[in-house]
Amino acid sequence: MSKASNPLENSISLGDLFRINTDQITPKDFSDRIFIHYSIPAYDEFQGPVSESSNAIESNKFWLSKPCVLVSKLNPRKSRVKAVMTVEDFTCASTEFICFEPRSDILDLKFWEAYFANGYFSARLAKIAVGSTNSHTRASPRETLRWLVPNPPAAVQAKIAEILDTLDAAIQGTEAVVAKLKAMKQGLLHDLLTRGTDANKDLRPPQPEAPHLYKQTPLGWLPKEWDVIELGSLIRELTQGWSPDCPSEAALAHEWGILKTTAVVWSGYQEHENKRLPEGMRPRPLLQVEVDDILITRAGPSSRVAVVAHVPDTRDKLMISDKLYRLRITSTHNPSFIATALSSMAVQREISKTISGMAESQTNISQAALKPLPVPIPSRREQDEIMLGLQAQSQKLRDEEDLLEKLHLLKSGLMDDLLTGRTSVTPLL
Repeated sequence: MSKASNPLENSISLGDLFRINTDQITPKDFSDRIFIHYSIPAYDEFQGPVSESSNAIESNKFWLSKPCVLVSKLNPRKSRVKAVMTVEDFTCASTEFICFEPRSDILDLKFWEAYFANGYFSARLAKIAVGSTNSHTRASPRETLRWLVPNPPAAVQAKIAEILDTLDAAIQGTEAVVAKLKAMKQGLLHDLLTRGTDANKDLRPPQPEAPHLYKQTPLGWLPKEWDVIELGSLIRELTQGWSPDCPSEAALAHEWGILKTTAVVWSGYQEHENKRLPEGMRPRPLLQVEVDDILITRAGPSSRVAVVAHVPDTRDKLMISDKLYRLRITSTHNPSFIATALSSMAVQREISKTISGMAESQTNISQAALKPLPVPIPSRREQDEIMLGLQAQSQKLRDEEDLLEKLHLLKSGLMDDLLTGRTSVTPLL
């Protein structure tokens, strides 16, 4: 692309395009007035403002009377940018924002929202930030007005904003699908672990609708055909690991490594969460993880104890740490189902009764406490069918999560190309 064809190469100082609004207001001076409040917590949770009583808003705020773009000066490496397209009466913003007001109506605020949110601008803000710690740095607003920025024609700004808005809509739509599929998966998981499937591979009707199909058990109402068996009678091996001092980096493919507790999370087994065994230290092959093992976190904060993950696949030369248990199930049962059953709310409630420790941050569960745990056991046929149903739902969720990741990567790359002019929008005008 020739220089003449790049409309973003015409630079101008940011101060020629924007002024910084520093008008302040004290909301508490307005008794019981509802304010539209742009705050850092509201942005982090909702990516927008909240309606808030003036009596609840502490300290002075910026008074917003015109459309603007808010850019957080707090910890600027974490980009928080919001275009305020329309301003209602009694609108204010945290003084942790820089309030850029356009000097001209021809500026497209959605374009500038994207520009200010770009990693390049955030990095520049971070370089001029001052503060005592990395988590409490603030950028200097006035210095930004001297920076050179692109000055594309209004039509180019609008087209770039339109393209990025289209991508944002696709991302938001996919995020909604992911959230819906996660909720559906949780609902399906509960139904399959309490109702199971009948001879036609359909979910049994709920217990209130067909009480004759169910029986009361230590885990609640379960199908009459199911058993409730102690975990100890299902396992052929229960092993605790080993925790030598290891460097922090992960083991290479040919090296031995020790799995961290973060290798065992509710979303599944994460083999990359490991530490390399130091050179010269002999491994313990008997502690190596294999396919169809069940891993359980043994010790740590209460929220991280008794987390369960099935190992569907794994690389060689990874050993369990001292804070992990490795369970191996008898061949008459589906290991994936047993891991899923151990993750159920009913079994986790039983586990919570056995967790010990002096502090919330230092708890553990013993082998003696694990073995008597009640586990719901349908027939092997039904175990396999339940897991097939869950795996199909999980695959749908993974597909949408993969799509969401691709959309985010596409937006990131496209923003960089469009906002620097490497990709021209002129043919699209």
